[in-house]
Amino acid sequence: MGARELQAVVLDVGHGNCAVIRDGKEALIVDIPHGIHVAETLAAQDCTEIRHLVFSHADNDHVGGASQLLSDDRVSIDKVWLNTDVKKTTKKFIDLLHQLNNLVRAKKIKLSVNLNSAASGDLDFGRVSIEVIHPSVSRAIAGQATAKGHPMGEMTTNGMSAVIRVLLADRPCVLLAGDVDSAGFNEIANEETVLNADVLVFPHHGGHAYGPSDEDFASRFTRSVDPKVVVFSMGRDISYKNPDLNILRGVRRAAPKAHITCTQLSKHCQVEDITPGSSEAGEVAGWPSLAKSKTLCCAGTVLVDMTDGKFTYTPNRDEHHKFINRRIEDPQCATET
Repeated sequence: MGARELQAVVLDVGHGNCAVIRDGKEALIVDIPHGIHVAETLAAQDCTEIRHLVFSHADNDHVGGASQLLSDDRVSIDKVWLNTDVKKTTKKFIDLLHQLNNLVRAKKIKLSVNLNSAASGDLDFGRVSIEVIHPSVSRAIAGQATAKGHPMGEMTTNGMSAVIRVLLADRPCVLLAGDVDSAGFNEIANEETVLNADVLVFPHHGGHAYGPSDEDFASRFTRSVDPKVVVFSMGRDISYKNPDLNILRGVRRAAPKAHITCTQLSKHCQVEDITPGSSEAGEVAGWPSLAKSKTLCCAGTVLVDMTDGKFTYTPNRDEHHKFINRRIEDPQCATET
């Protein structure tokens, strides 16, 4: 029998986020947008015991697929984690709240609405350690602050987004930054929390940070993480043109040697869609890529592996650059700034 898998999988879900952290048959999932059939993949991977289902914040591109997963008999879910959001009134989110209430009343799941820095350690399982970097305890208690002049400063839904650091066998492998914005990052910086990780899943899909300067935000955030790999989890077939070029410049300024990659093909890099070859970007080791069937993928799904005690990731720099150098018109990730 082979070694028990120890992996972090950043799924290509288009415009949204979904990460599966796996230790053998057990998993933790962070975010799941609409249309992503995670249960089917987990069943095929013989990984159906979901210890924790975590939602960084209440936007549809992070919680839209939760209801389907919670209703799927192929997986078991022990505990759900999220924070309150008094401003979020979308039908998806309200329906999710009612579903969670019913599941808790029926004693089918456990639930916590305390996804903050005090929860670090409470989400650990097996060889996986989870640190909740943001929000802090004080921010979580205060919640969103929309009134100008609030003593703790204004804070939006994105600013409240949970930022999570994943350690595999004690190695800080992945930082999942959700949609945290400039105001949220300023609070993280003030806490002087350690953020370093091999892989940074960049905030807000590489979109605007809503601060004085997107480039400076990207540079400060990236420098604080010091990643080997920066992943933009973004969708091609929507109106946004992510990653924003100012964000990209800031990332390259802070980490000129880092491997920068997008899950799907940015319109900044390629105007026309392309058809990847069977061995090119997209699915990896049985984990699906949403764009593979739509001819929209670049790196596709990114797999971080610590199964053998050594950090590896797929597609690696050589594999990715071979693809973009042969197929992409103007690959921004390979452009010097």
